Order: sequence, then structure tokens, then C-alpha cells
Amino acid sequence: MYLSYLHLLRLFHDYGGYTIDITGPIMIAVQKVTNVGFSLHDGLSKSEDELTADQKRYAIRKRPTFLEYYSYVFQYSTLMCGPLVFYNDYIEFINGKNFERHLQSKLSTKQMPSPLWPVLRKLFISVSFAILLVTIAPMFPITHLA
Repeated sequence: MYLSYLHLLRLFHDYGGYTIDITGPIMIAVQKVTNVGFSLHDGLSKSEDELTADQKRYAIRKRPTFLEYYSYVFQYSTLMCGPLVFYNDYIEFINGKNFERHLQSKLSTKQMPSPLWPVLRKLFISVSFAILLVTIAPMFPITHLA
């Protein structure tokens, strides 16, 4: 109802205009809440033989905690414009199980990569640019830019 109200409000007060409003993130939140609702229904009230392959994959077998649910709904990378990420995929990513599932498949023979070298490389680049900024910035005072 609230999302419909927001769409009607924009329709009547700013038809054809370009203003940033809240309806985009609200639409994503509605998709996420609906997704969790249907997945909970599939996981808690139906038997395995009643579900399709996709329903089995995305069925939520236990009720999420308050923190898990709200961290999913307000996940920063999909909050403003999507895309919709299924709850099970999100929880697997948070717990690190998505990579383990890939390692257990027959397609992969690799170990989980160590994040040490990529992190050290990014740290080195960040420190290098910080030193460069501190040494070069005084050569170009802000008064000369105006």
C-alpha cells in the first residue's frame, strides 16, 4: 500500500518530472520481503516432493534472526537499485559457503585463495597514493586553481 501511495503521489505532484524519490529502494525492499516470505512458506510448510528444483534451492528451512533479516533487506550493495539477490545466496555469501559449494563441485580442483597478497597490494597502492598526495599537494596551492 505504501509503495502504491508513493507512486500515486509522484504521479499527481511531479508527473513527467525528474526528481529523486524513494520509490526505487522501496520497490527493491518489496521484492526482498516478498522473496523471504515465499521462501519461508516453501521451506516451512511444504514437503520436499511438493517443491520444484528452484523452490528446493531457495527454500528457507529456519526462520532468520532479526539481524540476518534486516541485514539482507538493507544490504548496501543492492539497496538503492538492485539487483534482487535471493536470501539463501546472501546468507551463503555472508557465511563464506558460496565458495565452499563451488569447491565441492566437480568443476573445481582449486583451494580457497588467500586474500593476503591482494590485500597487501591494495594497501601498498593506497599508501603510495597517500604519500604522493602529501608530497605533491603543497606544490599546487588551492589559490592557484581559482
